[in-house]
Amino acid sequence: TKQMATLQEAADQAKVKLASAAMKKEIEDVTGRLNEFEKHMGNIIDLLTKRADEMPREIDQRFKRLEASMNDAFTKNLKKAKQAEELIEKIEKEAPRIAKELAITDKLKDVEVKKIESKPGEDMKENVAETNKEKVGFFARLFQKKEKK
Repeated sequence: TKQMATLQEAADQAKVKLASAAMKKEIEDVTGRLNEFEKHMGNIIDLLTKRADEMPREIDQRFKRLEASMNDAFTKNLKKAKQAEELIEKIEKEAPRIAKELAITDKLKDVEVKKIESKPGEDMKENVAETNKEKVGFFARLFQKKEKK
């Protein structure tokens, strides 16, 4: 029984040593994982810090580019407006002369229309008749070729 008790004590001590060794190993694994997680989170925080530091500069650059493009567009539209204004002023200055010329051309148009409205001459009638014959001959030739084939 004494030997049994001694053996029992030795077995219990071995179990305690094994249990404490297993606990130490688990604790080391957990500690290692926590250290890796801490490094990973540190890297993420560093990246976020860099982004936060760069963001104001990046925003300033974007606004400067936007401002430049808007100024360019405004300048182009202003130039177009000035050109249109100059053109309108030029037309206003030339309007009386243009009106006189248009009045003259309207009178000429009336004269030309009267000439055209007069009866066609004999030459015109002959030309129309020849053209009609040519058209009939052309289509007749086309249809004859199709019928022969």
